Amino acid sequence: RTQLNDKSVCSLRDVKRANRMFVWFFNRHNRRNRAVETRIKEAMFLAIAQCYYYRLNQNQREKFKKEIEGIAKNKLHERIVFEDIIVVEQNHYVKKLQIESGIAINRAFRE
Repeated sequence: RTQLNDKSVCSLRDVKRANRMFVWFFNRHNRRNRAVETRIKEAMFLAIAQCYYYRLNQNQREKFKKEIEGIAKNKLHERIVFEDIIVVEQNHYVKKLQIESGIAINRAFRE
């Protein structure tokens, strides 16, 4: 909200969407063999990415990543790389696609 200088960036609808996304990511089959604490953290970061991160431009994303990583370090006492969590999940879905040769699997494609 601060980055976009817009009061409406985090509406109750956004919170509801983030909660639904959290539950969806938490219950994904590719995550079921992990510890519950890890599943919770990953689902939380992926829901945040899905609902907020993708709307930001590149400069805003860098600031957002630093903020999220700082919060994880200070509150969860854990060093994370926000973008790595996202890329691992994106690659999980991309692997399931039949992609014709010549199509670049870049950030824009994964998102």
